[in-house]
Amino acid sequence: MNQLTQMELAHLEELLSMEVLAAKKYRIYSRQCSDKELIPLFEEARELHRQRVDGLLQLLRKHNGKSKKAH
Repeated sequence: MNQLTQMELAHLEELLSMEVLAAKKYRIYSRQCSDKELIPLFEEARELHRQRVDGLLQLLRKHNGKSKKAH
């Protein structure tokens, strides 16, 4: 696979930041929610975003994009 351009790496890092933020928000929502039916939905959404974070981190590492973001 070809190397990613600087712009593509920047876009991936921005997407990574958004996914990390979404995962954090869903964690907060699930902790603050009192509706027992909604909590699993928030947790499921959080896990989806965490999986996306993991995938983006793998992609960035593969292409030597040294991201400082953590989840």
